[in-house]
Amino acid sequence: MRVVHAIAFVFLVFAASTSSIAASVEVVQGKVSLNRGGGYAQFSGVTQAKAGDLVMASAGGRARVVYGDGCILEVDPGKVVTVPQDQMCNPGALGANTGTYVLGGLAIAGGVTAVILLTQDGASP
Repeated sequence: MRVVHAIAFVFLVFAASTSSIAASVEVVQGKVSLNRGGGYAQFSGVTQAKAGDLVMASAGGRARVVYGDGCILEVDPGKVVTVPQDQMCNPGALGANTGTYVLGGLAIAGGVTAVILLTQDGASP
């Protein structure tokens, strides 16, 4: 039974790490809307976005998609931009930023630790 719990824990950690916030979206001027899959909703200020969300700037609007490392993707007036999973400042990257590797490493380490702890029979060394 402990093994089943450990496997479930690993999947939960992995799911939480892959559905994390990709970037912040900030309104620079005018009207900007965000579509998270349920239609466009206008917002002001700053909001969080996941990969695949759509950012739309009106004819007089402008926005920025800002990643944790400071990379900025501009959304020009009248444009719709899909929030990419990875920052776009380093096009030579292998498709994943440092944060992705850190989260993946933590998920694996947490899963291994959970399996070790949950499979022990309570015997002490």
